[in-house]
Amino acid sequence: MAKIHGKFGKLYFAGSNKPGTLTPGEVQNVHKWTLTTDADIEEATDFNSNGWKEFITGCVGYSAVVEGWWNNAEAKLLGSVGNPPAIFGGNNASAQFYVDKSNSLAQMYSGNFLIASAEFDCDVKGNVTWKMNLTGNGPILAVPGA
Repeated sequence: MAKIHGKFGKLYFAGSNKPGTLTPGEVQNVHKWTLTTDADIEEATDFNSNGWKEFITGCVGYSAVVEGWWNNAEAKLLGSVGNPPAIFGGNNASAQFYVDKSNSLAQMYSGNFLIASAEFDCDVKGNVTWKMNLTGNGPILAVPGA
């Protein structure tokens, strides 16, 4: 099986242009994204389990962490003058996470999320960076060859 390098990964936000929302399109200067799926696992052991624990799957979900370098292109993350910044917690948006956008067989994950938190790091000895923690809001879809 072929290995895939992360250098062609991409992140796109989709949504409206109304104040306080993320601007649709490719998010520039992303250098890392991590997508994590999870499931609630509930214990279902009963007297008929013969001493072995048993479990069932409950609700499923996903979360993501996105990191990038700050530059003027990231101004769209701040929203427009007089409106709350789009990156502040609670805003709803949709995203497309591409594993390899350069390839016609690219794997893409698409879903809606809430922005749980945003962080900016400005160090006198390094690049200014930003990071967003996203919480899935509904299902995430895997789209092969997107």
